[in-house]
Amino acid sequence: MTATSFYQQQAANRRNSIVLVLIVVLILATLGFVIGYAIGGNVQTAVIVLVGAVALALLMTAGSYFSGDSLVLTVSQAREVTEDQAPQLVNVVK
Repeated sequence: MTATSFYQQQAANRRNSIVLVLIVVLILATLGFVIGYAIGGNVQTAVIVLVGAVALALLMTAGSYFSGDSLVLTVSQAREVTEDQAPQLVNVVK
């Protein structure tokens, strides 16, 4: 096993995240096309639903990128810790 630097791990994480986003967009696009073709019975309807599915995927991706961290903090009921509440923790962080 070769040692990797923090920056190499960070670059690999970014690359893997982009690949995962592309996979999700492709899956939603495929589902959009199939559902559109099943409903309309022609390619024009399928393409319209495909465009809607890709737009939805991009909207979901943007939402998770820009507000995913605050959503996780809200769900986990995270709150700021003061020095009075946990002096050792604040000291370690400083």
